[in-house]
Amino acid sequence: MEAQQSPAAARRKLGAHLRRLRSAAKLTGARVAADIGCAPSTISKFEGGSLIPDTEQLDQLLALFNVQDADEAHSLHRLLEAASESGWWEAYDDVLPPRFDTYIGLELDAASVQAYETTLIHGLLETREYASALLHGASFGTPPEDIDLLVDVRMRRKELFDRDPALRLSVVMEEAALLRPIGGTEVMRDQIQHLIEEQSRPHINIQVLPFSLGAHVGLNGNMALLEFEDQPPVVHAEGSTGNSFLLKPREVRRCKLLLKRLHEIALSASETTRYLTTTLKELK
Repeated sequence: MEAQQSPAAARRKLGAHLRRLRSAAKLTGARVAADIGCAPSTISKFEGGSLIPDTEQLDQLLALFNVQDADEAHSLHRLLEAASESGWWEAYDDVLPPRFDTYIGLELDAASVQAYETTLIHGLLETREYASALLHGASFGTPPEDIDLLVDVRMRRKELFDRDPALRLSVVMEEAALLRPIGGTEVMRDQIQHLIEEQSRPHINIQVLPFSLGAHVGLNGNMALLEFEDQPPVVHAEGSTGNSFLLKPREVRRCKLLLKRLHEIALSASETTRYLTTTLKELK
């Protein structure tokens, strides 16, 4: 399967290209806005990827930036087409938590994800039965049919491992995530067996933080660092108030340092596999 790309990635690439063209033409955003008949903030949104021009506006911009190369113009129109499409997850808008659609789009574009989980198995490593038991058990007032749709979303996200190149995933999880009996013994047996199998894949790394460590630097909550081939990294933090995204360089640096430390103090991948194997044998 070829590498997928979300419409958000196409919007960011189109915006970055337009920004470079404007800079090369030595034009201000205000001047460009006046020439094509829009607000300066609209140009900023085009270049930031939060808004896309229509076909007529793009042609106006290309003329203003003196883009004469037919291949370059065609490439930008192709980007505009890709940016105008809908992501598969948009069909689930009615059931997704606030801003989680943004995370799915970023995850789709990421080359790698490093994550820390405090109480649960990472979503990309869950079996369908575990995810179903978890989401049904943790829901409050959500119709069962909506929960089933959320389970479908989690399973579809795992297609990232089947693309070429596959998403690289590295997860550090607390021992509590493996000992909480989500769905009962059989569900947990299948889940731990699944983790053992996933650990053997070259693009997946799983490490466990044992209870014996006591207090450590990661106890403030879950986090994930998403890194891309051609875009700055993004930190995703999940809490009781919802999903938040950290973009500032100092925030990203802090997350990298925390994850590095968590990898250092956790069981190694081989030690984790032995731990999982032992835990699986003890589950009866």
